[in-house]
Amino acid sequence: MASKKIDEKATEVKKAIQKVGAAVKKGEATVASKVRSTEKKLLATVDQVAAKVKKGEAKAKQEQVEVKSAVKSGLDAMDRAATKAVDDVTTKAKKAAKDLEKSAKASEKSAETKVQAQAKKAKAAVADVLHKASDALEKASQKVAKSGKPVKK
Repeated sequence: MASKKIDEKATEVKKAIQKVGAAVKKGEATVASKVRSTEKKLLATVDQVAAKVKKGEAKAKQEQVEVKSAVKSGLDAMDRAATKAVDDVTTKAKKAAKDLEKSAKASEKSAETKVQAQAKKAKAAVADVLHKASDALEKASQKVAKSGKPVKK
């Protein structure tokens, strides 16, 4: 049962990450490229964490502690990856916004406003989805930790 919940949470996280990839594809090509690369890393991390949690369910009580540690490590790695992805996207988005601002001075004022709004919207969507992904994995880890029986020595 917990395995099914883990699969559901992993699927939710994957969908959220894929939404980030789709949203950024509408933006600058360099930003989209970095997010797709990060998306692959995040999806692999989600699969690894889910596999470790399932393995922990199937094994003896003494391995539950090991699984909880692996989940925490996975969540920490996910958090670091999400933070790095947001920082990278933010940096590239700022650079793209500056470049667009320079070229937009020769264009109409309304075109400049539209481009800046799209860049800000994409940046906010990326940060929101990555935050939700981290929260979903944290909740899944807590559920597994709460459902585990104590280890007898």
